Amino acid sequence: MNLNVGIDVSKAKPDYCGLDSDHNICFQDEAANQPIGVSTIKQAILQAAEVRSYDHIIIGMEATSMYNILPSYTFEHDHELNSLDVKVVTLNPKMTHKFSQVYDEDKTDKVDAMNIAEFIGLGRYTVPVPRDEAHFALQRLTRERFHLIKQINDCKSHFLNNLYYKLNTIDAELPTSVFGNTMMTVLADERYSLNELAELPLEQLISDLNEMGRGRFGDPEVVAKALKAAVRSSYRIGQTILNSVNMVLGMYANEIRMFSRQKKKLDQSIGKLLEAFPEAQCLRSVPGIGPVYTAGILAGDQYLRYYLVEAADSVRRHDPTFTAYYDKKYREVPKYQHRRADLLTARKLVRLVFALEPV
Repeated sequence: MNLNVGIDVSKAKPDYCGLDSDHNICFQDEAANQPIGVSTIKQAILQAAEVRSYDHIIIGMEATSMYNILPSYTFEHDHELNSLDVKVVTLNPKMTHKFSQVYDEDKTDKVDAMNIAEFIGLGRYTVPVPRDEAHFALQRLTRERFHLIKQINDCKSHFLNNLYYKLNTIDAELPTSVFGNTMMTVLADERYSLNELAELPLEQLISDLNEMGRGRFGDPEVVAKALKAAVRSSYRIGQTILNSVNMVLGMYANEIRMFSRQKKKLDQSIGKLLEAFPEAQCLRSVPGIGPVYTAGILAGDQYLRYYLVEAADSVRRHDPTFTAYYDKKYREVPKYQHRRADLLTARKLVRLVFALEPV
């Protein structure tokens, strides 16, 4: 005889229902989505276990954004529940929704909790990999880094779209990235205007680029000539439009700088936290997989695909075997070559990851 506890979690409250294998309701109520609420549900489970000995006790919650994470974590780390070998499982909301449609009852949180408990009885659930605090912390950092990268890419896209109005030939002329701090300073009108850039002597521009770039340009003369060529070959727009474009470019340049600083801090925190994971040494032994991609793969879940693809793209630049495989897949099709080759290279990397054993 099993005790299946279905919990319908929302931001404010979880509704819960305990059913035995004979579909008898052992308890049913609602509680606050707070530690005291979790304690209330726990006490209901403990009291039911005192009345009858169950073979298995399963607590099931849908994977509903962030609302189920803290209750699940609290249940998983409760000593009294662990002494009863209580399992905390994650349910696919789409599957539980389809299951509930079988019944004609009106949809309420109370009914949803009972349907979740009924669904648990079918055994169609997964038991999550146990997560200690270090894994939980690493998961938060790698997930937020994923979203931060999306914000950076979004800002870069808007920057390029607006830059086109000002210098539409810059992509063809410039031999370096427009997203370096020095280049954004020049292109966003933070150092001098477009007219000043056009009239500035080449030697002075080279000197300024060296100064702003702290000597990091490989060939500042080539960059300076490319900038001047872009100014000469691009369309000229009115000053009113140019002012608005420069304001937007400056705004996105500042956002890119800010997000880049945050990314650097996240990467440092991820690298420091990764020291607590001995299994990380295996992944880091692969050329091209640094601490960030290692952390993303270890933290996993729905973000695993992103970190595997990013790691594969890095590995193929460092390992000749992966380079040859990527090049082969790239040449096989006429469209979407990079995306397809990257995904297939990631699939190849997965086989390598599974073959690795902790040292």
